[in-house]
Amino acid sequence: MHLIWNKIITFWHQSGMEKIPPGATDECIEAFELRYQVKLPLDLRDYFKAANGTGGLWDQNFNCFWSIEQVKPVHLELVPNSINQYHYPDQFSYPNSFVFADHCISCWLYAVRLTEDPLQMAPVYRVTGDTTPGEKLSESFLDFMQRYLENPDLIL
Repeated sequence: MHLIWNKIITFWHQSGMEKIPPGATDECIEAFELRYQVKLPLDLRDYFKAANGTGGLWDQNFNCFWSIEQVKPVHLELVPNSINQYHYPDQFSYPNSFVFADHCISCWLYAVRLTEDPLQMAPVYRVTGDTTPGEKLSESFLDFMQRYLENPDLIL
C-alpha cells in the first residue's frame, strides 16, 4: 500500500476530521467493479482500502470524499431530482467517469475515468455541471491525491 494514504488520513485528522471511516472491504470493492464492469487501478483500490471516504465530513477547503458505496457514474449523479430540476448540459461529457468527491456541497465534482484495465492511468476531471465541461486535473488518481496533500488549493 502506498504511504500517501496514511498521510492523507493523518492530514484529515489534523484538519479536525476525527471520524474517518475504516477502509472498504475487498467485497465492497469487488461489488463496485462487478456492478459497473470496471477494474480499479491499484492506487484507487489501495485508497479505498485505507480510507473509504471522509464519512460525509468536509476538509478545510470544503472537499468531501465519498465512500465506494456512494461513487457513481457522472451521468447518474447529474440528474434532475425532486429538489433540483436543473438540466446539466455536460451530463454525458465524462464517459466512463465516476464521481468520488465534491467541492462545496457539489458546486463541482471530482470524477475519475475507469475502464476494465486495472493498469489504466485513471485521469481525474473536474465536473462542472455547466455548458462547458470541466478540465482534466491530473493524469492519475494518485497524482491528484498527491497534489491535494501538497496543497488542497491545487485541486480547486
